[in-house]
Amino acid sequence: MAALKNSDPSAVLELACKEARGVLREVIGVGPEEVGQPLVLENTPLKWYWIEQCDALVFTRARKTGLLISRTHAQGFIIRRMQDKNGDYRWSGPCFLRAETTEVGLAVGRAYSATVLTCMTPKLRLELEKRRHRLFSGIEATITCGSHLLDRSDFVSAPVFSYGLAGANALRGVSADFSFGVGMLTVDDTRNAEAYGGPVSAVAVLSGRVGFPPEMAPLHADLDELLGRSARADVTDAPREIAMTRRDNSVERRAQITQDGTAAFYNMRS
Repeated sequence: MAALKNSDPSAVLELACKEARGVLREVIGVGPEEVGQPLVLENTPLKWYWIEQCDALVFTRARKTGLLISRTHAQGFIIRRMQDKNGDYRWSGPCFLRAETTEVGLAVGRAYSATVLTCMTPKLRLELEKRRHRLFSGIEATITCGSHLLDRSDFVSAPVFSYGLAGANALRGVSADFSFGVGMLTVDDTRNAEAYGGPVSAVAVLSGRVGFPPEMAPLHADLDELLGRSARADVTDAPREIAMTRRDNSVERRAQITQDGTAAFYNMRS
């Protein structure tokens, strides 16, 4: 996600909102030229009940370049789904994040990704609030040519089983990647300070102590539209099995969202 230099907080938040709305549209398969098209989760791995039951959402854009050794640079933010004293749900302001990874193996080419992660448990959010970062590692096995949607999140979300994360990403570019990578997801203090006019902690933003930024209202309206339209189109009762499979290194992973909003993951060997 692009950054503005020497800009006021409102401009930073407006740009972040625009970028996140673009990420969301890419992941659900609606192009920027189709702005007037109704938002609905039909031909996408992303599920409306993930959004409805999640603890938080993460939006990121990433760029990966490689020749044997590859590097990934990503920017984005996390917003928390909170319940107010009246029992209504609302979203927090954005806490900005950045990620850097290094991968070693057979990697060549350049690829770009737009990712939406749904945090079905508070574990990732709490770790970012407490430690301000999260280390991760994983095996990446992807061939990209052109652009397409994947019914998987990238390995920034690994280990899926302990963090209760689900998601989807849109890839474009030309690359072949069979490598092992390590990296870190970190709270971006610089961008948070730019957005809120001074130093601010992840806890303050994600707990709602920092006032809701009106610049983010268009993104929240998109999420409300997705939930409304998609829920009306889906009459499946909870618990709902995610119509998603992930095949990486002969492992098929399925997930089920239970009534309390958590994700139960299990492995099925091919």
